[in-house]
Amino acid sequence: MIMEREILTTAPEGAAAGGALTVAERKAIIEQLESLQLAENLSNSAIARLLDCSAATWSLIRKGRYSGNVDKFLHRAEVVLKARAERKDLPTSEFVETSIGRGILKICRLAADLGDMALVLTPSGCGKTAALREFARRRGEQAIYIQAGEYGRTKLALLRELARSLGADAAAERGTIESTAAAVRAKLAAAYSGGIGAAKILIIDEAQTLEASALNLLRNLHDDPDCQAVIVLGDTWRLHAELGRIGGIAGGYEQLTSRFGAVFALSLTDPIPEADVALLGRAVIDALGCRGDLPGDSIKWLARQAQTKGKLRNVVKLLRACYHVADCAGRRAAFTVHELDYAAGVRGGLSQLEHKAPPWARAKEDQPAPAAVAG
Repeated sequence: MIMEREILTTAPEGAAAGGALTVAERKAIIEQLESLQLAENLSNSAIARLLDCSAATWSLIRKGRYSGNVDKFLHRAEVVLKARAERKDLPTSEFVETSIGRGILKICRLAADLGDMALVLTPSGCGKTAALREFARRRGEQAIYIQAGEYGRTKLALLRELARSLGADAAAERGTIESTAAAVRAKLAAAYSGGIGAAKILIIDEAQTLEASALNLLRNLHDDPDCQAVIVLGDTWRLHAELGRIGGIAGGYEQLTSRFGAVFALSLTDPIPEADVALLGRAVIDALGCRGDLPGDSIKWLARQAQTKGKLRNVVKLLRACYHVADCAGRRAAFTVHELDYAAGVRGGLSQLEHKAPPWARAKEDQPAPAAVAG
C-alpha cells in the first residue's frame, strides 16, 4: 500500500506564500497531484474537485497546456496537499478483525452462500461499516457496497446509485424510476445468468434512511427469479425499529423481514469484549507510528469506555487524542491511564482523575516508563 507520506513532499515556498510560482514549483505540485491520483485511483473529476475547476481544466494543467491562470488552481492544490501530508492516518479506515467484525463477515458469507437476505444491527461505533466494506472488498466485483444515508434514501436515488455501481450506461443514471429500474434489473440478470453466474451481493449500509418503497424495492430485486440478488442491510437498531412499524408500506414490512435468513444483532447492552479493545488498540497505535504495547491497565480502562455510547469508536478517538495532545506538547505518548484520562477531558469527555497539570508537563523523573512509544 502506498502511504500519502511517501508520495507527498513539502510544498514549495512560493506556493505556500501565495505568490507567483516558478516553473519548478508548478511541476512539483502537479507531480504530487498525479502521484495522489495514481495511488488512490482517483478520476480526473475527483482531482478537479480538489482544485475547484473542471475535469477538462485539470487535464490541460497536467499536460502543461492550460493558457489561463494556472497558479490560482495550484495554490488551492498546495493547501489540500499540505493538509493531507500533515494529517495523521485514520486507523478506522482499515478493517480490524475483532470478534464483532468476524461475526458480521460470517453472517454476510452465510447470506451469500444461501442466496438469502441478511440483517446487520449494531450500536454506533462497533465497526459495522468497516466489516461490511471488508466483505465487499473480499468478494470483489460480485459485491456492491452502498452507504445510503440521506443521499440515497429515495427509490430513484437508490436505483441511480445501483445503476452507477453496476456499470449501467450514463442514460440509466439520469433516467426515470422505470428506465433506471430496467437497467439495474438487466445488469443483475446478466450477472446471475439463470444460475450459471454468481448473483450480485448488494450491501446497503445506513439502510434505515431508505424510504419504505426503497426498502421494498430491494426485496423485489431479491425475489426476482432473473436477478435473485443477495441483499445485506446494515444499520443501528433504529433500522430494527423501522422494520417493526406497521405503516411503512401497505401490510407493513412482514414480506421483507420474513426473508432475512441471516441476522447479526449486537444490542446496546451487549458487552464489548476486552480482547476486541486490545486488538483495536494495537492497530491504532501501529497506525500512529508507535512501537510497543498498550499497558494492561490502559486496556482495561479503554474497555470500560467501550461499554459506553460510542463503543469501539471511543477507543480510537481516545488513543488518537492522547497521541495528538502529547505530540503538541513536544512529548511522546505512553498511553498510560493518566494520559488517556487527561485526553478524555481535552476531547470533551469527563476526566475521572485529578489533573493539576498535563501529564506531559511533569518532571522527567516522574514520567512513567513508556510501554508504547511514538516512533
